[in-house]
Amino acid sequence: MSSRSHILYLQFGPQIDRTFINMSQFFSNFNMTLVPISVNDLKNYLPKNRENLIVVVKDIQTYKQYRGLLKRFLNYSIRNSKMRVFEISSFAIHHDISNLREEKLISMQLPMTMMDVARKIIPKVVTEDDVDMNRWPGGKRAKLPSS
Repeated sequence: MSSRSHILYLQFGPQIDRTFINMSQFFSNFNMTLVPISVNDLKNYLPKNRENLIVVVKDIQTYKQYRGLLKRFLNYSIRNSKMRVFEISSFAIHHDISNLREEKLISMQLPMTMMDVARKIIPKVVTEDDVDMNRWPGGKRAKLPSS
């Protein structure tokens, strides 16, 4: 992969947390760039293609904020394939089974190492980028009715 891929990282507070810094350094070894985005910016962000989003839920306060975000905004974006969410949480969060089956939402349980996180996230992002690069830019050929 010659180009650098980016992944959004959801920030729940005004300060950049230590988890983002560690993940960013680790993912840069694999030519991936983590981009921090706040909850308010995420609500106003309208992606053209499917975006990848990492959400780390470590404490009860971020869990409450994340549940509210899911109810108001994020479930809609996931269902319409505008976002693929990689959820790293120490809480059991219930989701729609169809989103889990279609891998629009990938849930991982804490504690896990950075290497385990990378093994789950990087192959999904890289294969999606390769499919988008190899897609024919034109439309489909029209077919005549066979009846």
